[in-house]
Amino acid sequence: MVTPTELGEIIVGGDTYTFTVTLTKDGSTYDLTGFTVTCSIRPANSRENVITDHAVTLTTPSSGIVTLTLTSTETAKLAGPVKRDTTKVVVNLGDFKVDEGSSVITHCGPFSFEVRGAITD
Repeated sequence: MVTPTELGEIIVGGDTYTFTVTLTKDGSTYDLTGFTVTCSIRPANSRENVITDHAVTLTTPSSGIVTLTLTSTETAKLAGPVKRDTTKVVVNLGDFKVDEGSSVITHCGPFSFEVRGAITD
């Protein structure tokens, strides 16, 4: 399960965006010390990932806190082909993958967030 700590706002496609989440496992803080965490993201209405195995920063590993930074190019892809309409949003689903080593993989998610089109000329 993912406990979001900063997913309440709509992301603007074409902007760099950083958010921090706390990962939990079985209702408790997930100690990520020594593990590798990545994130994959796709539109909710698709099975194809737009972003696959994106690097995630272990902000406070012992407390399960991680930070994901999306570039302007990535958020533009997540907004989809929406142009000139800032009222339409694309719901995206993310999934954190925790590699504990020794072939032990845990998925934390999905979590959702919205990306709207940027104002363009």
